[in-house]
Amino acid sequence: MPATGEGCFLIRTTKNTQSVTLRFKLTQHIRDKVLMKYLEQYLGCGTYYSSENICDFVVSNFFPSASAQASPGPEEILKKKYYLFLMNIL
Repeated sequence: MPATGEGCFLIRTTKNTQSVTLRFKLTQHIRDKVLMKYLEQYLGCGTYYSSENICDFVVSNFFPSASAQASPGPEEILKKKYYLFLMNIL
């Protein structure tokens, strides 16, 4: 069976709240679930989902909230690095 996978970067806008939502989604065959779970742990952000034959890694919060502490912790630094990584490959 050949290796397959898909990824997408979505930008959604809403008229009512005048907001913009960023979302990155990576989809793989279920046999790669260990890799997808590892991404979630390594990057410190995103969520792993699975169904019968596929698994997804979804990131929808790229930046710390405004109420976050002034000096970023390790998770916030990883999120920013991940965001910059995505911007360089797109």
